[in-house]
Amino acid sequence: MPVQSMPALEKTATEIVQKLAFPRSGGDDPKEALRSYLASEAALYWLFILDNANHMNILVGLPGKWTGLLDVLPQSPTGRILITTRPSQRLAEMTSELANLFLERSPAHKSQPKQAHSIAKLLEKLTYLPLTVI
Repeated sequence: MPVQSMPALEKTATEIVQKLAFPRSGGDDPKEALRSYLASEAALYWLFILDNANHMNILVGLPGKWTGLLDVLPQSPTGRILITTRPSQRLAEMTSELANLFLERSPAHKSQPKQAHSIAKLLEKLTYLPLTVI
């Protein structure tokens, strides 16, 4: 699924929901319908590839404008999510605050107990690089 922009994400989510005839439990929002289906037991085993996630605001959102992708990803013990990126330059480290936010919104982290001190030490050792934090 290409995620280089929110319109691209919306378009592809709509196409997937229509082509695979997912139930529209999320109303008219195709992202919510896709998330709901993949989080359900009916989806069985799946791999969801989010391609071209080159901008941090697509992943974490913009306050007052849209919810980030990390907030709408499906949660399932039988599913896996792979996020790819193709930045034209080397990925820079994030601030500790942004790294914490990024990790907190990560689907894998949502089910883990919160241990602020351990998380801070881990993020520091990972040098706050986005691809290591997920």
